[in-house]
This record gives sequence, structure tokens and C-alpha cells, in this order.
Amino acid sequence: IEVPPGAPPSWMKVKVPLEDWNNMFAPIDEPLSVMLENSEIKYLGTERIDGTDCYVISIKPDVKALTSYLESIMGPEFSESMIQMGMNLTEALKNLNIKMWVTKQDFLIKKQEITMTLTIMNMDIQITASMLITDYNKPVTITLPPEAYQAPEAPQPLKASF
Repeated sequence: IEVPPGAPPSWMKVKVPLEDWNNMFAPIDEPLSVMLENSEIKYLGTERIDGTDCYVISIKPDVKALTSYLESIMGPEFSESMIQMGMNLTEALKNLNIKMWVTKQDFLIKKQEITMTLTIMNMDIQITASMLITDYNKPVTITLPPEAYQAPEAPQPLKASF
């Protein structure tokens, strides 16, 4: 939902159809495997992250396979929305590299660094993201602020594109 520039942050209730909600949590193993099979993967050794022994791997995904993977998670609306914004992801995404630290004990991702170049309207944007992932399988408590309970509903149901 677009918020006009300079407008204060606000809450809005959005109805998501049950089918779309369920699809957000559908298994992603198969499309992820296909994406990884089309990637260049290198073993870089081992390192300790926060006292945990990890394997370090580098992944250079095939952009077409990555786009298909994202579509499998987010639905065909993902590519359609990119095209509506005038962007072909397979052409816009360049130099995508993922570095992962995977725990030796349970094979969970402990840390991930992503670097890429995204070309939008003839501008190259350098993107770097680093994530440290902790507290797997621990309870999460989400507390909405009081103003969220008074939020107006969006004018139409949202077609999830997750």
C-alpha cells in the first residue's frame, strides 16, 4: 500500500484470502533445490560464528532459476508486478553472490551475506545485506501497538504476492 511521501506512518488492515495465506507457508524445498542445482556453489572452508562451528559456502545463483524460484514462492503476480514497474529481473539483477555460514551440528543457516548490482532505469545500485540468524524454533511474541487495533481496512482484499 503506497503512502504519500512525507505522510506519517500508519496502520491498515488487509484481508488476505485463505488460499493465499496458506501458500505463503507452502513447502519451498523443491523450487529451492531447482534454484540451487542451477547455481555455482563453492565450499570455502569453516569458521566460527558466535562460538558455533560453521561450514562456509558461496552461492552464485543463475538469475533465471532464481526468478523462477521467487515466482514459485510469491506467485506469478511477482513477475507481473516487476514488468509493470518496467523491470525484467533477469536483466536487472547482476553480480548476485550469496555467502552462507551453515552450522556443522544441525545444518541451519547461521549467517548470510548477499551482494548484488540491481540496474533500474539505467542506474546501477549496489546492494549489500548481512543477516545473523538466531533463536531457531523459539517462541515469538508479537505485540501490536494500540493504534494498529484501530486501523481502517484496505478497500479490497489483497492478492498475496509473497
